[in-house]
Amino acid sequence: MEAIKKAYDDLSPELKELLKEKESDSPQKEIEGLRAAFKDLLTSLDVTLVVLVDDLDRCMPDTAISTLEAIRLLLFLPRTAFIIAADEKMIRSSVRAHFAQAHFDDELVTSYFDKLIQIPLRVPRLGVNEVKAYVLLLLLDLAVRRKRITLEAAETAKRNVLKAVREGWLGGLHRKTLNAALENAAPALEKEVDLADQLAPILASVEQISGNPRLIKRFLNNLIIRESVAKAHGMNVSFEHLVKLQLFERCATPAALDFLANAVNASDNGRPDFLRIIEQSLKKGESFEPPDNSWNTPFVLGWLGLNPPLAETDLRPLLHLSKDRVVSLGGLDELSPDARALLEGLFEAKSHQQLLVEKVRALGEAEAESVLNRMKRRVRSQQWDSRTITNCVHLTEAFPVLGPSFCSLLDEVPPRERPQALIPLIAKEPWAKELLARWAADVQTPQPVRNAIALKKA
Repeated sequence: MEAIKKAYDDLSPELKELLKEKESDSPQKEIEGLRAAFKDLLTSLDVTLVVLVDDLDRCMPDTAISTLEAIRLLLFLPRTAFIIAADEKMIRSSVRAHFAQAHFDDELVTSYFDKLIQIPLRVPRLGVNEVKAYVLLLLLDLAVRRKRITLEAAETAKRNVLKAVREGWLGGLHRKTLNAALENAAPALEKEVDLADQLAPILASVEQISGNPRLIKRFLNNLIIRESVAKAHGMNVSFEHLVKLQLFERCATPAALDFLANAVNASDNGRPDFLRIIEQSLKKGESFEPPDNSWNTPFVLGWLGLNPPLAETDLRPLLHLSKDRVVSLGGLDELSPDARALLEGLFEAKSHQQLLVEKVRALGEAEAESVLNRMKRRVRSQQWDSRTITNCVHLTEAFPVLGPSFCSLLDEVPPRERPQALIPLIAKEPWAKELLARWAADVQTPQPVRNAIALKKA
């Protein structure tokens, strides 16, 4: 008995350790410990930490919300600030997708934002004055490259134009104000001032551009490319005419553009009679009678009033330069009315819609392929617009045999323009397997896109 007691006494410390419950900190205590350690670190270093988070809206929903949740750990700490730049609508959509099982309604999503974002700052859309100044500044750069004005004159003009924008409350950027800002360069830039003055109200208000600086710059870059192509082919077209027709392409409906192209093709000299009649009526102050229902829009009415008039101009060279968008030039590859309506619906769709897939099936494979060809032209002419690219999936979902044709377009997309939103829509398609493998292996593919591909493979 004595031996047993001695053995127990010898093992007692070890038994106590084995029987003692392991003490562990709760997650809340661990978080508080992290916050305290981080606070002490910033204090000891005597620095303020400012974290800039950009392009959060381009991440997958789970990644976006995980990032926001990680930020919450360090909120309200002294010496810290987080600046998040993102499209609020996209993040709201991510919140709903991430908490789908919780059935977040608009009120709950707003509450989530209110608790996370203390100082919301919304960047206002550019107004007419700002767009007018921006267009003029871009045209100033072009004038310098073409050696029409000196760099010194352009820099002086830029400073004056920006000063006039800041003082827009004094009366806006009128022609007189712009000419005064350009100083001695004003006579040489009369056409540029006229273009900026006319384009600004439309570029600022039309839905397809809405004053977006990136889209405005892309619009002008495309004009410069077309002008270079025209010169290389010996086409006698003016920059002003290019501007007016490209504006129509960008903002009018596909049906309206088709109507114009058909009229030009049917004329003997590239000058459709209906344009002459309309321009004469508008010049006399008479009411506008649309030649087709697709032309019965406020945009078309405003566009017809822009300089220069087009009735006496052979529009065939201009349409040739626009052949990526003009789908009926030459009377070839015509679509049925149902296919035209579907094409317009695909251009305008803001999300994937099963109803559009069913309409594609109803068309039949042959016409669906023609519609896909039109969509591909539109994608190229719009400099790889991601929404138009993803809307092509309606066609491949209806007819998977069109997948390889769609892949040929996706192979043309510059690596940095590869759309993340496309990945979930095509990840399970056999025809997309090799394409996605190439994208995943390409280091130039944006990381969110590669993450989306990896997530779908998992």
